[in-house]
Amino acid sequence: MGRFGAPCNRGLTSHSEDRNDVFGLGLQADIGRNRLGVDSTYSGSTTRISYDCDSTALSAAAATPVQLALIAGSALPNMNFVQHTFNLNFLIPIS
Repeated sequence: MGRFGAPCNRGLTSHSEDRNDVFGLGLQADIGRNRLGVDSTYSGSTTRISYDCDSTALSAAAATPVQLALIAGSALPNMNFVQHTFNLNFLIPIS
């Protein structure tokens, strides 16, 4: 018997795959006593989640082959995150 009294042959295994991309670029210039700065950053990530069920678990959950195809493997959508950041700084000394 498996967890909570369920048979061990009704197993579910999940898999996740993450990818993260980051790129940044910055430039600073002194103009007299003042300073000008420009920064740009790109950040993006994707997480894919898939799962595997054994045949007993799938046959108990779905009645037709079409339903089996819909729930088997990768019915979960990918999670995506993209962020673009742009900074512009102009520093003027007071003293």
